[in-house]
Amino acid sequence: MITEFGAYALVLALVLSALQLILSAVGGARRSALLAGAGRGAALGAFLCTALTFLALIQIGRDVSERLGKPAPASSLGKAGGFPA
Repeated sequence: MITEFGAYALVLALVLSALQLILSAVGGARRSALLAGAGRGAALGAFLCTALTFLALIQIGRDVSERLGKPAPASSLGKAGGFPA
């Protein structure tokens, strides 16, 4: 269920990004503040959908690591050189 939600949010972000491009270009050509504002709203929607996709991906990673019985990998930034051993 989470996988499908993430995929749907990613496709919606793609559609909103295309709308952002089109609405902003047409709004700029026609000097329409309404169309340019709609492009900004589409950009915000695309950002939110991308954030939801990222959160779904994190949740999927946690579920997989729990099912395998392995702890999720810790960050290696604190180790010398920044590379895992």
